[in-house]
Amino acid sequence: MALDQGTSSSRAIVFDKDGQAKASIDLKIVPKNEGQLVLMHDGAFVTNATVALNFGDTRQITASSIVEGQPVSEEVTWTSSKDTVAYVADGLITATGAGSAKITATAADGRKAVINIKVATLVDAMTIT
Repeated sequence: MALDQGTSSSRAIVFDKDGQAKASIDLKIVPKNEGQLVLMHDGAFVTNATVALNFGDTRQITASSIVEGQPVSEEVTWTSSKDTVAYVADGLITATGAGSAKITATAADGRKAVINIKVATLVDAMTIT
């Protein structure tokens, strides 16, 4: 029996060789990420990804909960592990200096999602000889 993601429930019945029902079980199909907090950029999941930015670059990230297999926008608190590398406000990440930082979205119920940011080293001048 094939069940589709998002199907809320189904019943499986086991029959004996004479076609008599011997057992049944109620199944609830829950999408893989159901209830999880995820981060997205341009429609792609970026939770736990590492994103490389150059100084001054920005990326708009949204936080969503997975409900019936679909992302639903979620109100979260945004924090950066190092504002000197990547600053975040309302999901807008700005690369502020070279290095690595973790951007964390935290939902009111404590669920968290993280994206890793790496900002390239700045070069003030280069001499080619």
